Amino acid sequence: INKLKNNTENHLIELQKLEKYFRDMNASNNKEININKNFEGYFDYLSSSLITIAKQKDIITNENKYFTNKQSDEFNQNGYLVIPSVLQENQVKKLSDLTLFIAQKEEAAGFAYKYGGQNNKLQRVYNLISKHPTYVELLELPLVREILENYFKRDTLHHKYVLSSFQSNILWPGSEAQQLHIDGWGAVINPLPSWPTRLNVNFLLTDWKEDNGATYILPGSHKYLRAPMPEEVQELDLTQVLASRGSVAIWTGHTWHKSGANNSVEPRFGLFSCFAASQLKEISTEEEHLLVVDKEVMDSFSSEMKFMIGLGRGVKKGAKHRVNFKGTQFENMKL
Repeated sequence: INKLKNNTENHLIELQKLEKYFRDMNASNNKEININKNFEGYFDYLSSSLITIAKQKDIITNENKYFTNKQSDEFNQNGYLVIPSVLQENQVKKLSDLTLFIAQKEEAAGFAYKYGGQNNKLQRVYNLISKHPTYVELLELPLVREILENYFKRDTLHHKYVLSSFQSNILWPGSEAQQLHIDGWGAVINPLPSWPTRLNVNFLLTDWKEDNGATYILPGSHKYLRAPMPEEVQELDLTQVLASRGSVAIWTGHTWHKSGANNSVEPRFGLFSCFAASQLKEISTEEEHLLVVDKEVMDSFSSEMKFMIGLGRGVKKGAKHRVNFKGTQFENMKL
């Protein structure tokens, strides 16, 4: 398939042979496709047919190794799930020390991203995959891959998801509670798409408790396909997600949630990775302009043209700041 995708003209005969093969093997899914005029459509058809046949022959299985069917059912019903004891205590300690070290360095250098009501007691550390290699190790855990494959599943040979953001969210003591919200969409899209668009996979580096602002969620709200209205739901009607450090908490981009107020004397924080359905990326950037457009051409663009190709979008304060770990305990640290 990769051979055919990369060189369509020289392998047209092979395409025609494959077409006959797939029609014979999967006659119930027979489609009339003009491969000369629509190779991409034909390729997608071949991909889907190939996956169907592979599943029938048990070449591809749907057996989960890390994410159980019971957990999947609970997640689909409630829109969120806590998976306990994913990280070992020594791993949590490493990541906690590292994250607070970076946050304090960004604060001292004037690059801290602070927000949250009157007192700015909330802090984000953005672009973690550039801040230390250990964060990348987290995203490559088999459990994470299986969760993403399960949630964004569709019959395609393309990648099903992309990383939207990976950040640390720190609630320092005295931080205020957030408003109930959904991620990414705001209140702009109504109704929300009925298919999976976004998923948060959050690594807890501290215990989530009643007094330190553990996240509140409205179970089942992901099925409403809209954002909450102001003051629509009272805090007493929400479920507080109480969990131990080392757990992973996941929720969909449609799930109504908010952080509580941290009334404790210690910070509550974790590592929040956000993923989006790959077709959203494919729709918005058929060409990856930030990579393929020459720098001198990009530098000559007007502000309107730069905006048009996405230049400067999504650059948060502190995202480009780097910490020098030389001579520290974090210099060669691994997960």
